[in-house]
Amino acid sequence: MTSYDRSIPLTARQAILIHGWMKPVRRLYWNTHVVARKDLTFAVLVSKMKLSDPTLSSLYQLQPDARQWIQLDKVALQDCEVMHKYWDIHPIRDFVLKDGVGIHEIKISELLAAGLSFEALAGCKVTLTELAKAGLNADNMRLFDFTLYQWKMLGFQRMHAGCMTSAQSEIVFGMPKNVLEAQFIDH
Repeated sequence: MTSYDRSIPLTARQAILIHGWMKPVRRLYWNTHVVARKDLTFAVLVSKMKLSDPTLSSLYQLQPDARQWIQLDKVALQDCEVMHKYWDIHPIRDFVLKDGVGIHEIKISELLAAGLSFEALAGCKVTLTELAKAGLNADNMRLFDFTLYQWKMLGFQRMHAGCMTSAQSEIVFGMPKNVLEAQFIDH
């Protein structure tokens, strides 16, 4: 163990769940345990340690750099749902990965599959422009099931509403296009 090997204390139950009955170490070390073991991912640690929002800060103390979690393949896109509360993490920018074929950029289908909520996307500071680059369009916006207010918070503007067809406006926002456009008139 090196002096820079960050660690956090574990309860007896957590020590057993993470390290097993034979060697229930009462601390969890970043390099010695998390980095060394493929099975200790963010999701596994949250599950085994029975962590909730107030106690997630302990994992942040263990490794505050989200890039380290990502580079070591210790987090998945769906972990952004929880991680955005403590880490500076961005599901589109930070999860650009090199795979066997080349650079793999996150697509809108992967964000949808991860089930990220509006709160997670907004908390990660994702913008409509970034979502559009990942493949968001007026036809697949409905799959996110966000309100007009939420879309506005991500950067949806009058010019975006103007590019939608009447059918798209009805499907995504449940209102005719002229009513949607009227939501952007300055009072």
